[in-house]
Amino acid sequence: MARVSKLPDLEGRWRILRRIAPGCTRFSGVADITPQGELLKYTECGKLYCAHATHDVFRDYLYTVRHENLTIRHPDGRLFLDLVFENGEAKGTHVCGQDTYRALFRIKGKDRILVSYDVSGPRKAYRIVSLLRRQVT
Repeated sequence: MARVSKLPDLEGRWRILRRIAPGCTRFSGVADITPQGELLKYTECGKLYCAHATHDVFRDYLYTVRHENLTIRHPDGRLFLDLVFENGEAKGTHVCGQDTYRALFRIKGKDRILVSYDVSGPRKAYRIVSLLRRQVT
C-alpha cells in the first residue's frame, strides 16, 4: 500500500507534464519540494503552451504531511485542499467563489504522482491532468 506518510517521501525535484482540456493547452516544468520548518514548500515553474503564445508561469504551496494526511495551503495560509490517502489515492474539493475544483491525487510508486482537477463553474469547465516524476540527480 503506497502512503504519503513521511516528509522525505515528497522532498526533491519533480518533472511535471500537464494537459488542460478541452483545448490543447499544456505545461512543462519542474516542482521543487523542500523543507521549510515543519512544512514542505512546493515551488513550481515552467512554460504554459497555449494556441498562440507561450507563458512563463509559477506557483507556490505549503504542504503539511501527517501520517496519511496531506494539507495543501496557499502561501498566505489559506486552505486549498485537505487530503487523506488510502491505498495511494486521495480525493478533495476546493470551492473558490462560484468555481469548484475536484481533485484526485494518486501515488504511483515512490517516483510518480498523478494529479487531476475537474474544474466547473459558471464560466469554467475543464480538466487539468498532471504527471509528476521524481528527477534523479
